[in-house]
Amino acid sequence: MSYTGHIQVFPPIHLLNKRKRDASRVVIDISDDDDDDDDSDDLVIIGEKAITHDVIDIAYDDNSNDVVIISEKVNKSSNHANLKDEILKKFGSFKQFDIVSDTSDHIFVGRKYLLKEHQNNWAKRIQKEWKILENNLPDSIFVRVYESRMDLMRAVIIGAEGTPYHDGLFFFDLYLPDDFPNVPPEVSFHNPCSSSKLNPNFGRRGSLCLSLLNTWGGRKNERWRPRVSTILQVLVSLQGLVLTAEPFFNMSSSYVRGSEPGKIMSRSYNEDAFIDSLWTMIHVIRRPLKNFEDFVVGHFFIEAHEILRACKAYRKGAQVGSLVKTSEVHNVDHEVHKSWPEDFTNSLRCPMKKLADEFARIGAMDC
Repeated sequence: MSYTGHIQVFPPIHLLNKRKRDASRVVIDISDDDDDDDDSDDLVIIGEKAITHDVIDIAYDDNSNDVVIISEKVNKSSNHANLKDEILKKFGSFKQFDIVSDTSDHIFVGRKYLLKEHQNNWAKRIQKEWKILENNLPDSIFVRVYESRMDLMRAVIIGAEGTPYHDGLFFFDLYLPDDFPNVPPEVSFHNPCSSSKLNPNFGRRGSLCLSLLNTWGGRKNERWRPRVSTILQVLVSLQGLVLTAEPFFNMSSSYVRGSEPGKIMSRSYNEDAFIDSLWTMIHVIRRPLKNFEDFVVGHFFIEAHEILRACKAYRKGAQVGSLVKTSEVHNVDHEVHKSWPEDFTNSLRCPMKKLADEFARIGAMDC
């Protein structure tokens, strides 16, 4: 089933002639493309999107108790093109590093801040950190600092391909105490998930376990070194050492990387991490953090279809994190994982549906 612009109606129905503004059901077909006899595994996502034209009739499906809206097929290509251009323009002009003013939703905004005269060296060091970030951030990390609070920073990291975090947005708030850089920055992750299965390095309240932050064990050269370590190193470490392809092995366990039991546990952990990553996406779209609103909408406007295609592939047995984007299609690692397919598939349905709702709401499903 594919979306053609009209709403499919299932009898029996009773038509009520009404004219009103309501929500239209956008059908996103991500069922199998293969001509299989058994369609039982197909999943059709129905997202809710506000319509901009009059409803002709409302039909009630007696069998499912669903409300089916029958509306005129209106040519919205011009309006959508303008919306798309506006979203992409704002996204394209979003700087990787910038100085902003609104600190109202920062996790550490309640910390006392008094820039005293004897802290000139502290301020100079932070300005040096700003310059390093401005000139050296990788493409997948964006940072905002604050003109009135030099002790605060906010960063977002885009989850990398080949990991269960691909295409997700992960926000971190940083606090630089008075004795920085003699001590490392404090870092807190914006973790909307009630479960702790997103990553073993993340605590439920946003705490982080990382050697470079001195919150985890490690060799001397892995810990914070005042004259050498930088904020850039912290952010790159979060991306490369925490949001990894096999986060299961970040925790202490008796399982050996590469062994068959280790592979099974790692794949299972990746499935849980991916589901929590979807829930994180939903939360980020619904409640974007200050100074990143345009970035959030633009990112998911571009990546929505790829994220749903990945969900489809994972439901059919592809390993989480095994997909690689190309200009046309996904290349799928054909090593199929069937250890817990039913549990994973069932857990995937709800966040997929809600995420599709959010994609439809921001207009991403019309492109």
